Amino acid sequence: IGDSAKAAGLSRQTIYSLLKNRTNILRAAIEYSGEKTHALAEDMLADVPDLASQLETIFGVYTVQLYELMHAQNEVLDISSGVEEFAMDLLEANHARHAALIARVLRPFAKELKENGLTPTLLASQVETACRGYKASAGSVAQLKRLLAAQKKLVLLAVGHPPK
Repeated sequence: IGDSAKAAGLSRQTIYSLLKNRTNILRAAIEYSGEKTHALAEDMLADVPDLASQLETIFGVYTVQLYELMHAQNEVLDISSGVEEFAMDLLEANHARHAALIARVLRPFAKELKENGLTPTLLASQVETACRGYKASAGSVAQLKRLLAAQKKLVLLAVGHPPK
């Protein structure tokens, strides 16, 4: 908490007086991080024309960057392991934003997906769930990127655009 207060230019006491306890502080940090991640992905997607590049952008922001953040400091990993207890609603909201963004980039391919028995929403949910699993189980950034590259190829095949 002291490091967070220092980074924000506030005293530790000011942080506690505003947010009352450590749980509220962590919830605020998770909520802020989720909103910032989503805004970053939205901004980056504005200039990305093709599905393959859109998926790479989304995977980079939502999966690779968060993986790197979680593994940058052991303290972050320690905190994140107990987050489910008090912030499941915030995590689910972040996952829903991620899936909605994937569904949005898949919507132009709804016809192709339907031919394969899929919908943009269903495939987006599968991809988002897979990305969570990759992030949790990958042993390195390189392994995570290989898993995401395979996921991208699967999505491109599902929409009838085999990867090159």
